[in-house]
Amino acid sequence: MRDPFKTDRIPVSQALRTQNSKLSTPHHSPRFRADCWRWVLSLLVSCLTYWCWTPAVSAAPVHPALQQGVAHYQAGHYSKAITAFTEAIADPTSRAVAYSNRCLAQIQLAAYAPAIADCSLALNLRPANAEAVLNRGLAHYGRAEYAAALADFDQARQLQPDDHRVYYNRGLVQFAQHRYAQAIADYTQALAVSQLQDQHCQAMIHRDRGLAYLANRQLARAIADLDTAIQFEPAVAQSYFNRAQAYGGQGDFDAALRDYSQVLALAPEHAPSYYQRGLLQQKLGRLPAAIADFQRAARQFRAQGMETAYRRAYLRLERLASPPTAIG
Repeated sequence: MRDPFKTDRIPVSQALRTQNSKLSTPHHSPRFRADCWRWVLSLLVSCLTYWCWTPAVSAAPVHPALQQGVAHYQAGHYSKAITAFTEAIADPTSRAVAYSNRCLAQIQLAAYAPAIADCSLALNLRPANAEAVLNRGLAHYGRAEYAAALADFDQARQLQPDDHRVYYNRGLVQFAQHRYAQAIADYTQALAVSQLQDQHCQAMIHRDRGLAYLANRQLARAIADLDTAIQFEPAVAQSYFNRAQAYGGQGDFDAALRDYSQVLALAPEHAPSYYQRGLLQQKLGRLPAAIADFQRAARQFRAQGMETAYRRAYLRLERLASPPTAIG
């Protein structure tokens, strides 16, 4: 089943690994609270895309296949783009650009090892090719080779110090390594080095910086960034989900409930939002609403093959249906 938070392009950021403890109920053991914290934070969503990355076309006359490959790529036909770029590689005047472009198309298909090989070949032909360095860094990032990714992005920064993508990519790597303060600094630099006109790119960076603030427990700043992302892109569900977590962490449960409901209006099959909304309903003493949300969460978790999450929701339902009997 398609993840309602994923676009047709590849997400390039990982989920958070911690959760705000204020969403835990007060009657659980410390170990259970810690386990619940880790699980819910893993639900926070960062769905980044390569929207701001496009294949290059040389300024000189180019092989028609190179232009065809760019058109296929922009249409989301990545396999056809790879075929066209492969044909363009036969032309010496287009070869370096074609290798770099084929690298980017391979990344979109999660073929990271061939992508790295292609960008390395492009750099052998043209060592100062900043696009090839950036693309290879993304491929290393996709393989969780973070030291190699940072090395490539640092090299790209030397070649193009005012390119926001360099700092944004560095932020992705820092975030993946749980270096949230460094990620925030890189995302901030990405916003500072250039005046971005593309609202999607602005929304993307604010959304990810908000996520890093959230992971770093800077909840007010997280909400501010997510507010900005929502202003730019009001129909992106993950912004509301992450903002709901921040509101919950502040104890603003009504605002959190509104955001979870907005997620479900945009993505009706998103089981974690039902589950999280159920937790808040339970915390507020609204047991019928909590039971209804846990039931919906359990159905969606099971339908999506998420058995561990299904059992967690089912356990919640069992506890609500059979509360402990007082002894006295």
